[in-house]
Amino acid sequence: MNRALFAQVIFLAVLGLVIAAGIGFLTNSIAGDSIGLSATPLSAGRDLAPAEAKRGADRRQEQRQRRQDRRQQQRERRLNRLKDAQTTTTTVPTTTVPTTTVPTTTGDDNSGSGSSSSGSGSDDFDDD
Repeated sequence: MNRALFAQVIFLAVLGLVIAAGIGFLTNSIAGDSIGLSATPLSAGRDLAPAEAKRGADRRQEQRQRRQDRRQQQRERRLNRLKDAQTTTTTVPTTTVPTTTVPTTTGDDNSGSGSSSSGSGSDDFDDD
């Protein structure tokens, strides 16, 4: 490569960088965005939050409070039930069961044991 051609390539490369930087600065000025960190603190954006997001924290606090109230009511109901159960006595009605009398008989109940005329067994035993 000769010197003239090398100088032209370097010139065109530097010219391309200058043109790219110029286009970047022009688009930045048109868009109005700053490059880098801003000097304003992070808390400055809180005022920019929509009202709905602000209400979300209030809504969560209200839900938390309602939950606590419900739990407290449930505790009170349980305590009241326990107190009622301790103070009231349950009476079980007494029922009388009718009793039946079974007549008792004396004598043979015809059970079959010891009878020689039953027809079963052996005839080894004599009645004499």
